[in-house]
Amino acid sequence: MALERLDPRHFRGMYVLDHYGRYCLATQFVAGRRVLDVACGFGYGTHLLKEAGASQVVGVDLSEKAIEYARAHYSDPKIEYILGDSHELDKVVAGPFDVVVSFETIEHLREPERFISACRSVVHDRSVLLFSVPNEAHAPPDNPFHLHHFDRPAFEALLRSEFQTRLLLPYYFSLAAVLGEPAYGQVGPLHTAQASLARVDETLPTPDGYVAICRMDGNEVCVRSLLIHSRRSFTEAAEDLHDLEEQRESWMATAEEKSSEAASWRTLANEREQVLAEQERACEWQQAEQLKLRKTNESLQITAGRSQEFEAQSKELDAQLDRAHERIDYAEQRLEVAHQTIAAMEATITWKLGLLMRKFFPMNTRRGRAIRSLWRALLRPLRRDRK
Repeated sequence: MALERLDPRHFRGMYVLDHYGRYCLATQFVAGRRVLDVACGFGYGTHLLKEAGASQVVGVDLSEKAIEYARAHYSDPKIEYILGDSHELDKVVAGPFDVVVSFETIEHLREPERFISACRSVVHDRSVLLFSVPNEAHAPPDNPFHLHHFDRPAFEALLRSEFQTRLLLPYYFSLAAVLGEPAYGQVGPLHTAQASLARVDETLPTPDGYVAICRMDGNEVCVRSLLIHSRRSFTEAAEDLHDLEEQRESWMATAEEKSSEAASWRTLANEREQVLAEQERACEWQQAEQLKLRKTNESLQITAGRSQEFEAQSKELDAQLDRAHERIDYAEQRLEVAHQTIAAMEATITWKLGLLMRKFFPMNTRRGRAIRSLWRALLRPLRRDRK
């Protein structure tokens, strides 16, 4: 089981072999070249690539703590450590690089395809890229840091979309770390300071992981297999395994803690959802009430408008009624005058004589009309005198 962060100065041999061997394999590609180490961690591998002859090495990691540690313990004029997201390498570093190295990284990432594309964006046509993943068959299922699990076909499928040449080497880790299909007589001089070359059984177990060596130009990849073997005792190896078991138990405790924390968050989320549902219902009720209020206000406005119209009509009717009363008063005055005039006229001798004449000589007879004409002729002078 691998550590997520490693400094070889503070761990025993088996820990170191699991991580250190991959960087040893990468050193055969870096002499005189500009190298990018993605997810460099504490920087021991970045420093190893510089020691193997790289002209410049840039280490990138998302952890600020890891970058600070690397700068403090594995700094060098030819090494630059940068804090950044491996999904956005083109925004973090200035390419192109001749070699890109990223070991035990992909299984931790949210978007492996995006990461592979990001690595491709910072290299040129003749660049070499090295990646590694743990084999799904040996990957710890309870590791809370691993978001993805790969077997050989899945790893091959991930790389196929971006690279023409892909050489996948199996990785075996026991008391020795083996990279590649080893022809042990051809093993090069690359090994740790505390290791020596040795042979292993011809029948190899299931790989613990895979290392991929990719080229952009489609040319064949030439690589020397590597065997790194620690001269530690089985007692010390057992101690390493004990430490690994302790780490597994620690991971399981972490996983349980995270699971409990996740359950708490889920409970809180459910409570928040209930509160939100109640708030939504309250908002719907409030919106309905606001709609009713808006309709009521519109009705009130219409009623107020009609009330103003009625008030104006009432004022007009009052004015018309006042004018009608004035006309009635005027008519009554005229009627009173007419009554007085009639009374005065009826009191005259002329009216009385005319009344007798109409009685005895009806107007609808010839005699009556003649008498009336004569009477008018007699009264005409009197009327002129009055005037």
